[in-house]
Amino acid sequence: MIYFDAGLTETCTTTTVSQPLKDKKLINHIVESHQVSDRETCEIKCFLHSSCVSYNLGQQLGDSRLCQFSDSDHILYPEDLTESHGFTYVALEVAN
Repeated sequence: MIYFDAGLTETCTTTTVSQPLKDKKLINHIVESHQVSDRETCEIKCFLHSSCVSYNLGQQLGDSRLCQFSDSDHILYPEDLTESHGFTYVALEVAN
């Protein structure tokens, strides 16, 4: 687990990052996509995006990877967590 503390306001926000699920991705909830250099960049961008609850990270192609933000997760929509070779799914849990 990784914890982020935004520290941007008087109220602290802590985010717990779930164990990555290899060869999985969440479908039907993607709100934004980016090309990123690594998992950490995808994770930080997701954390900073107001609607991002989980993300799908594609395999390395050249010097970038596809990072897809989702506005939901596998707990609310378990039927939308699908097998997808080369992708990794990660959920975030935000607590105030």
